[in-house]
Amino acid sequence: MGIKIKDFGKILTIVGVLILFTGIIYLFDRKLLLLGNTIFLTGLVLMIGLSDLKSFVFSSGRTKIFLIVMFGIVIMLIGYNVIGIVIELIGLLALLGIYLPVVIRFLHSIPLINNIFNISQLRSFSEWFSPDDRLPL
Repeated sequence: MGIKIKDFGKILTIVGVLILFTGIIYLFDRKLLLLGNTIFLTGLVLMIGLSDLKSFVFSSGRTKIFLIVMFGIVIMLIGYNVIGIVIELIGLLALLGIYLPVVIRFLHSIPLINNIFNISQLRSFSEWFSPDDRLPL
């Protein structure tokens, strides 16, 4: 039994995020950031599907935000890594910010990470992003 395309997309998305963080840790290494972006976007397309991704991006005014993310990638291609990653992260937060409470609730369900969220500063941060029990889906 082979691996499904969506599962492979999830793996690529996680690997892409890890490579992006590694690029940030290595003082905004351009090659790692571009490789992480490429793998992350490829994994996103495989995980969600091209038609669903198009309908998500081109619906309800998300096109401008998606263009901001792409502008951040272009800025990184030009050579301004710090400015590009900041623009890209702001765009991704604006594009996917509605799903942040779901991610925080998921992280609360993982035993070791739940202990990290019990630190007072992080607890107030996570309560600020998910104040009620409703999911945005």
